Amino acid sequence: MESEELDALRRMVVSLFAKRSSETDVRHWMATDRGLDLALWRTMADLGLTGMTVPQRLGGSGASMNELAVVMEEAGKALACVPLLSSSLATVALLEVEESFPGRASTILGDLAQGRRIVTLATSVSCRVTPGVDGGWNVSGMAKSVLDGALADTILILAEGPDGSILLAVDANESVSAKPLGTLDQTRKLADLEFRGASAELVAGPPHASSAVAQARDAGAILLASEQVGGAQAVLDMSVAHATSRMQFGRPIGSFQAVKHRCADMLVDVELARTAARYAVAIAADDRETAVVAATAASFCAEAFYRCATGAIQVHGGVGFTWEHPAHLYLKRAMSGQHVLGTPRAHRRRIAAELGWTSKD
Repeated sequence: MESEELDALRRMVVSLFAKRSSETDVRHWMATDRGLDLALWRTMADLGLTGMTVPQRLGGSGASMNELAVVMEEAGKALACVPLLSSSLATVALLEVEESFPGRASTILGDLAQGRRIVTLATSVSCRVTPGVDGGWNVSGMAKSVLDGALADTILILAEGPDGSILLAVDANESVSAKPLGTLDQTRKLADLEFRGASAELVAGPPHASSAVAQARDAGAILLASEQVGGAQAVLDMSVAHATSRMQFGRPIGSFQAVKHRCADMLVDVELARTAARYAVAIAADDRETAVVAATAASFCAEAFYRCATGAIQVHGGVGFTWEHPAHLYLKRAMSGQHVLGTPRAHRRRIAAELGWTSKD
């Protein structure tokens, strides 16, 4: 059971997305190149939702992962076209280094919390960095499949400097070109970024930089799992609604064993996924070792969401396969989510490695 504070937060977010992220809204924004509902994002900033875990001294809400996970779950349920996951990844990385390197990290966090800047973290980077003027750096190379890469104002990249890994902030300008990628899930935009001698500022140096990105990936996996719980709940809800209202042979189709059992299986998946995600959030909020629980939640929730999404298609029958029905939007999100921050198999291999097991998966 959630606390009164979390319950109030959930009600507020549910109300916001019900008004501003309907299926019509989602279909409109996903058809655009940027895929961003900027007005909704700014409203979320006004409500303190874009910088929930940013400290209050920097303009954020000073909340924990528990509160952010609630927002992620409801955003996943609504398929909200906002850069919440990408910004959260960047926020975690910046928070990990802010005390040691307060200058640039603090500024970016403050802008992000106030909705003045969209920030993303590039996790697949092949770049060459060279010292620039006034202590800056120049970046040349590629960053592949960057979440919200085409709409970000600032891109964080982990690169190899002369003395080890460094975290750099590159502001979008004429030296950075974005190539939007055609994706299965149109509600989540990816882009390849090319840096051509782009100016960059140091955010963190060794050994903090690589550790910050590793922490961001773990936190991102947990938050993505929370989002997937929301998506799974959404398709379960629409399946139950359809099963109780669609009539066949004078009876609701939900009274037939095949449909009834499929909905029951979906409910079990949703509840187990929610348990895995919330346990991982609790571990992360307590600042304990997150590697195993993050990988566990990421693996299970991704596959549970996929099973629920495919189950929803089956419950809805022929109408579920049509472009006009929202079920396929969730199916595409479920399929793409298995690759955003690692596949379920990759996460299970990581669990085995962390625990010293021999993995056959």
